[in-house]
Amino acid sequence: GQRAEQVVLGLEDAQRAALPHIMSLLIVLSSDGVNVSSQRVPWAALRDQHAHGAVAALVESRLFVSDLVGNTPVFGIAHDAILRRWPRMTAWIAAHRNALAARSRLALHAGRWRDEGRLADLLLPRGKLLDEAVELREAGVWSLTADEHELIRMSDRRVRQRDRLRMAAMGLIVLLAVLASGLGANALLAKRAAEARRIEAESLM
Repeated sequence: GQRAEQVVLGLEDAQRAALPHIMSLLIVLSSDGVNVSSQRVPWAALRDQHAHGAVAALVESRLFVSDLVGNTPVFGIAHDAILRRWPRMTAWIAAHRNALAARSRLALHAGRWRDEGRLADLLLPRGKLLDEAVELREAGVWSLTADEHELIRMSDRRVRQRDRLRMAAMGLIVLLAVLASGLGANALLAKRAAEARRIEAESLM
């Protein structure tokens, strides 16, 4: 932990500012929010040269490692002990534990949705899951995959379509109620007019 902090303090300000983005790529939390681990990440997932510089410095100091998975260059934490021994890392995990769990849930749903042919039945429903996913997308910290972005977009669109249909149905119900009320009022007026004519005719007779 001390070694990692020494390396970070030696970085440029812009490189240090990229650390939350780097941590968001590396750290994985189980969907129940309990178990913390790390994963290998493609170098191409880094946003800019500042993030590249920060990771390169951590690789050079042997806190991170860089290798190939297939033909893809990846990097990762050298040992998961860093997740527990580096105060900067543990503080970030504690501050983002709920978001990390939401991120894991989103990845799980997106993977199932993709693997089963992007079925509409597997889109995120209205409620906590979709709200969490939208918050992750809007936060700007988390790097979501193309499948995750598409799942959120299509789920949000379906919810909005259903909202519009619900509003249209409510509007139609209100219109029919007003129409029925108007017809009822007209019928009542017609009945009263007929009654008045009957009374008038009887008086004339």
